[in-house]
Amino acid sequence: MKQKYTNHDKKLLEKVSELLCPKLCILTLLLLASCLPQGVKLNIPDCPAPSQNCYPEKYEGMGLYDTMNVDMDGYKYKLELVEGINSSDNEWHLSFVKDNHAVMTYSEDGINRCINVVRRAEHSFVYDKGINGLPDSHIGLLAIKGDKVFFSAASFENKNILKNIDGKVFATTDEITGKSELYVADYLNNQISNINVIKDTLLKFDGWSAHTTISNDGNLLVFASDRAGGHGGTDLWMVFIDKNIKFPRFYNLGSNINSECDELSPFFSNDGKRLYFASSGNATVGGYDIFYSEIDAAFYELIDGNIEDEELNKFFSKPVNLGSPINSKYDEIFPSSPGNPDDILYFSSFRNDLSNVLPEKQGGFDLYVVHKVHVDKHEEGISESGLEKSVRTPTDSITVKNDVIVSGFVYDKNTGSPVDSALINVISNKSHKSKDYFSDDYGRFEVPVKRNVEVEIMAHKNEYFFDSKRIFFDDTFVRDSSRIDFYLPEIGVIRINFPTDKYSTPYKFTLDSNGVVTGRYWLDELKMVASNIKLSLDKIDKIVLVGHTDDVGSDDYNINLSQRRVDFVINELIKLGVPQNVLFSRAAGEHEPLIRHSDESTETFRKRLRRVTMEKYFK
Repeated sequence: MKQKYTNHDKKLLEKVSELLCPKLCILTLLLLASCLPQGVKLNIPDCPAPSQNCYPEKYEGMGLYDTMNVDMDGYKYKLELVEGINSSDNEWHLSFVKDNHAVMTYSEDGINRCINVVRRAEHSFVYDKGINGLPDSHIGLLAIKGDKVFFSAASFENKNILKNIDGKVFATTDEITGKSELYVADYLNNQISNINVIKDTLLKFDGWSAHTTISNDGNLLVFASDRAGGHGGTDLWMVFIDKNIKFPRFYNLGSNINSECDELSPFFSNDGKRLYFASSGNATVGGYDIFYSEIDAAFYELIDGNIEDEELNKFFSKPVNLGSPINSKYDEIFPSSPGNPDDILYFSSFRNDLSNVLPEKQGGFDLYVVHKVHVDKHEEGISESGLEKSVRTPTDSITVKNDVIVSGFVYDKNTGSPVDSALINVISNKSHKSKDYFSDDYGRFEVPVKRNVEVEIMAHKNEYFFDSKRIFFDDTFVRDSSRIDFYLPEIGVIRINFPTDKYSTPYKFTLDSNGVVTGRYWLDELKMVASNIKLSLDKIDKIVLVGHTDDVGSDDYNINLSQRRVDFVINELIKLGVPQNVLFSRAAGEHEPLIRHSDESTETFRKRLRRVTMEKYFK
């Protein structure tokens, strides 16, 4: 096995510095290293001493995105930390499906996952929902074009064992750092299906291929890989997207793009004129930097599937370093853009010099954006040149009211009868301030909601559990009213689910009834549960929480595991102010399963089973 070291890595090993954590994070989390983690014993030799000779020069050129000076047209660039979706975990990449809709790849307990996000402004996003059908495995960034999606994943077809060429088992895939393959699947209405691996006979059994991007014409797939035949480290490769995509021919993009170091995270500009990527080779500001290479128009005309590798080199210019302030002494990776990268570019970085968010909401790699803003010489301040406008002019064709009136009814979920005097909480997800309203004798309610502020509306009453909706109205919503109804259940489902064998680390986001990620943090869900319980403490005799598991494992093991899960939830509720004397637990193990949907995969079904439920008992 070959351990890949860049000059950046060698410096890290020679001196403990502020760059130590980011480099170790990216080597581990992006599955770049092919050696095994400490403590794993295999019947094969240990990794040999590093042999790669990679010493990039220091880049000291000008930056291409000037945040200091205004150009002739009155524009300058602004670098910002993305709001709304960065957290204490790692946020890696935004893959834009539409102008304001992207799929974000992020880390959760060391596992890379994906979730849909919605763009509200150049620097502001909100969570939407997960993607149905993705395997519960390490997932690389998604490249979506029409009804097809390409992605990378740690092997999930048989993720229990790994064999060598003779069929001898030598490790479980959980013990291998760096194994990842490419997949192609159908994509329709947020559903992924018909997943197939893209076969690569030159990818080693512990090899790594990931970071897919598709050309705008939909004909070419470019990715990063340590497959045999490269120039050193991880290289950028290409395949044709055609009927033979499951068994394609692979092309190395050549020495103009690939160095003796690592090249990662490629991205085609929408006009097809540039290929952006990250590299630890060439001349760098520090660590991994973001570069682009100009693509000759003949590249798209001449390639017919019979070209030789060495001919590709002439279609790509020497890489151009984007320079400061995008690139820094830290690692910058995963460039992307919904439009022209010269106007707006997103990327991920470990830097910590833009800390305009709460410390507990930032950590690891975070998403940043550099975008053009227009400096208005006649007005104070800066007006954004895109989604966000700081001033509305008198020439706006449509004048909208600041508030949208949200009205509807609250119903008993079981009987369908209206629920009178239900408490309606309107909670701002930005300021976290709330305001209370009530339904009338007929179950009807009416509340004002400000535009451009995401809110959670929560309906609950003493003898019921709650129902909630997350809503957002921007200036494109021209109506001044909207209808939403709530249905209150008598038996509560805490939408907190757990990974296999885990009891104290729930999935980061809650799941809906179909097992799809909702975009709501599990702790936010538990806060609403605690609020609902405290609302009726004077009438409650007890709350019984029940822990559940999937059908894998022995009965004794699952009973014990489900008890630990329910104990975890009870302890969290106590921290949120729920009196301990009303909380009781029961371990059901696998004995009270949910009803499986007709088209539901085993993986999704088991994910839904690993849960905690609760019931109220009144005096």
